[in-house]
Amino acid sequence: MVALPDSPAASRQAVEFPPARAAARVLPRREFLRPGVTVLVPAFNEAQTVADTIHSLRRQTVPAAEILVIDDASTDGTGEVARACGVDVIRTPRNTGSKAGAQNFAMSRVGTEFTMAIDADTVLADDAIERILGGLRDPGVAAACGFVVPRHVRTLWERGRYIEY
Repeated sequence: MVALPDSPAASRQAVEFPPARAAARVLPRREFLRPGVTVLVPAFNEAQTVADTIHSLRRQTVPAAEILVIDDASTDGTGEVARACGVDVIRTPRNTGSKAGAQNFAMSRVGTEFTMAIDADTVLADDAIERILGGLRDPGVAAACGFVVPRHVRTLWERGRYIEY
């Protein structure tokens, strides 16, 4: 069990990962981070969709400080498509097997105050980052999320996924 900080000020000092991890890491204190948000886009074989995702990030009313695509050992040119869109791409040495694994691979590269993760087949509303950051500016808020609206809901399976969100 992890003990949570007893105040917002204490939570801003440092976040320590639970001791169950192989090696505990301490994240930098908030005042040492650059302002803004880094958007992590974990991607495995998403060459057909990643450009739309990046373009939606470029249209934001509050731009991301950095967009980082994590190419999780794709075999379809996902990394090349993302690079052609002008974003930073890092590639895992082998497939991590999960979205969380790809995100964890990239976390050491994040130097901004906030981090946001989106799927490589997601298109954001133009004000998504602005709205999420608005909530995160409150020192009592530790996390925020948006509502996913699937674009293609034609089959029973797709309707079920809509309920999942």
